[in-house]
Amino acid sequence: MNELVKIENNDIVIDSDFIEKYRNFKKLQLEMDLMEKDLKAKLKEAMEKLGKENFIVDGFSAKIRAGYTKSTFDSKRFEKECPKIYNEYKKETSVSSSIIIEVE
Repeated sequence: MNELVKIENNDIVIDSDFIEKYRNFKKLQLEMDLMEKDLKAKLKEAMEKLGKENFIVDGFSAKIRAGYTKSTFDSKRFEKECPKIYNEYKKETSVSSSIIIEVE
């Protein structure tokens, strides 16, 4: 495979075969995500119907995790209602730059 990214004439050039492969990969990834979501829903429903918490076949396993209640802190409300205290405890951290790639 050629270089994926080159700079030519002060412009960025990306290997066109890679772009097509990436586009196909993202489409397949979306299809697989949807299939996984459907599989999980149907498998969970079947397991619950049979009262099974675990399921194993051919190295494939599934386990139902029990639901639970989670507590969170409403920082936006706290900042609005108690801005002075919020600012005293607010912590800032640096986040590295990143890149977002989208394909159609």
